[in-house]
Amino acid sequence: MTEDEKKRNKRHDQELERLALRWRDRLWLNQWRVKTRLVDRIIDKETGTDAEDTAAVTKHNVDYRELDIGILRRAWRNYSRERKNQVVAHEMVHGLLGSLREFIFRLLESPPKNNAQVDVYFEWFHAVDELLTTHVTDVLLDAAKELKGVQKK
Repeated sequence: MTEDEKKRNKRHDQELERLALRWRDRLWLNQWRVKTRLVDRIIDKETGTDAEDTAAVTKHNVDYRELDIGILRRAWRNYSRERKNQVVAHEMVHGLLGSLREFIFRLLESPPKNNAQVDVYFEWFHAVDELLTTHVTDVLLDAAKELKGVQKK
């Protein structure tokens, strides 16, 4: 790899990190640790082969509030600023919605066997749903204030 390629890669890495941190803050995910990387390959979990139609992947650990965003280097290089912003925002929202995804996966892996378990799952879902709804509402209201020029108190 030439020095110019190394410099270009470093600039792309820094650009991705800046966008991810901006979206982390915008989505009020400040308590999350975000790791970003430009990768040369994304492997399909089911087939073990290159995921040709996948440009980005996010792994998240809701319990520890960690996001790991990997974006294909060759795709990133060809994206417009607008597309880069869109891809990073999309991947960050995966983190925001991670707790709901975890709930659904756990439900599918071990569905409730009796009414008591159904009640527990319902309570859990209600808590996750309220948490996410409140979070998204706060983010949207904050953005609306910003658009109207209203200052935060």
